[in-house]
Amino acid sequence: MAGSTASGVSSRERREVSLSLVEDPDQIVDHVPSLCSGCRTGLRPRDEVGVTCRQVVDLPEVRPSVAEHRLHRLRCRGCCRVPARETLGCQQLSTFPSQVHPFV
Repeated sequence: MAGSTASGVSSRERREVSLSLVEDPDQIVDHVPSLCSGCRTGLRPRDEVGVTCRQVVDLPEVRPSVAEHRLHRLRCRGCCRVPARETLGCQQLSTFPSQVHPFV
């Protein structure tokens, strides 16, 4: 199909999605030219006539959160008995939340 992209959607069908600028970005990076792109004359910050803003939204790296649950075994002061090892409600050494299905 002529004019189609890898997703199979033609450039005419594709809709541009734009996000609104946030008022307080986490980081501001200023790009100030030092030379005129036409005549190569040095530019001074005090000669500024405006600023154009563009924001880039990056998603942070997703990292798993691992919680280790430790079941402590204690000896009874009265009868010296150490209870049998319990499982904290799970039968495996390592478990996934119920909504996650491991590939391994």
